Amino acid sequence: MIVVSTSRRPNPRLRSFAKDLARALPKAIKLNRGKLSISALAQHAYELGADLIVLVNRGSSGNPGRIFFIKILEGSYVFFPLILRVSGVKLLREEPAASPIEKVETACIIYGGNSGELNNLVEGLSTILNIPFYNVPKPTMFRREYDIIILVEKISKGYSIKFLNSRNLLPAGPKIRVDKVFFHKPYP
Repeated sequence: MIVVSTSRRPNPRLRSFAKDLARALPKAIKLNRGKLSISALAQHAYELGADLIVLVNRGSSGNPGRIFFIKILEGSYVFFPLILRVSGVKLLREEPAASPIEKVETACIIYGGNSGELNNLVEGLSTILNIPFYNVPKPTMFRREYDIIILVEKISKGYSIKFLNSRNLLPAGPKIRVDKVFFHKPYP
């Protein structure tokens, strides 16, 4: 199970983004952090049976700023070495043709291209989210095979991550613009 949470004092846009993200990731729930420290949040997630926390921190202008991934272990936690610096998001309610899924059980990552950083981003997401990835030109090849297709594309200034309903290829989650991808050594 995946727990999606936010920084300690989230604004309404950050809360909405975390809710949309939890609805689009497989077997995910949103957990209000409140005043919990990272270690207390990890302990609470462990008690719920989660093995991953996706932590969304606030950035400038009320938008999400960074996304961290925390692997939950018995009695401890480790920050996964992938950090996404977010430059903008489009919430599900801002998508006129949104098609959210009530319960997401399966997902895959689709990307096209062969640049080093794009490959690292996709492989990192696949590893931490424990979902398969495919380097194919179009997501239509996987229609109806998974609940959600996560489409990762290289754009002029960074990357775009879209969550698509695999039945109709309409938005089923937030659209995330990532301007920088960091890979750091994991630390407890």
